[in-house]
Amino acid sequence: MNRPSNTFDIAIEQAFDFLSPEYAELFDSSAATAFQHPLWLDTLYTRLASHAAATPLVVVVRHRATGALAMVLPLLRIRRGPIRTVEFADLRVSDYLAPVCSPKVFSQLIEGLHLNADSRLIHALVLKVDALQPNSVRLAGLVSLGYAGMLLVEGVGLWLEFTWAAYLTVVSTSLLLPFELYEVIEQVSVLRIGVLLLNLAIVAYLISQLRRHTLRSRT
Repeated sequence: MNRPSNTFDIAIEQAFDFLSPEYAELFDSSAATAFQHPLWLDTLYTRLASHAAATPLVVVVRHRATGALAMVLPLLRIRRGPIRTVEFADLRVSDYLAPVCSPKVFSQLIEGLHLNADSRLIHALVLKVDALQPNSVRLAGLVSLGYAGMLLVEGVGLWLEFTWAAYLTVVSTSLLLPFELYEVIEQVSVLRIGVLLLNLAIVAYLISQLRRHTLRSRT
């Protein structure tokens, strides 16, 4: 499946080689994090995806004039119950996900796809990508990697039915509350208040279930 533009050729590939030199070069010139690293994505697609019954779906963008790799968007086609969905290639073990490309190519791609260059949303996205600094990207990668590690430990603990894993679930869910509270303080909206209240309800429910489990185990 290909979709042309004036500047780029866009294709969907199911067997993209993340260990190829061209992807390594693209990764080095982008603002990507550890979760788009060649080794991470190669392992995710070749080993983890099959265990999750997920099918690779990689959007590959190349410069039409030279054929050089311009952008890669790692996706997966996966079934969630009766519904087949297309999702970012995270398999719920990573959090920071984004197209792998440089800010300059991102801007060119927007123009090549004839998107509204005056859109506030587009300008905001470009400014956020362009404002990324190596130190902030590295910090975001380390934080994301640490959070992913915590989720992995939590998942294994729940699978093995360890009590401490249930407490870790409460902690990991509660970590989101300060950020959501900040969003509400920054700009009050029904949606943001609703998300905050929903997560508060989830944390309260988890704590109540832990208390019941503790009381039952003591009797």
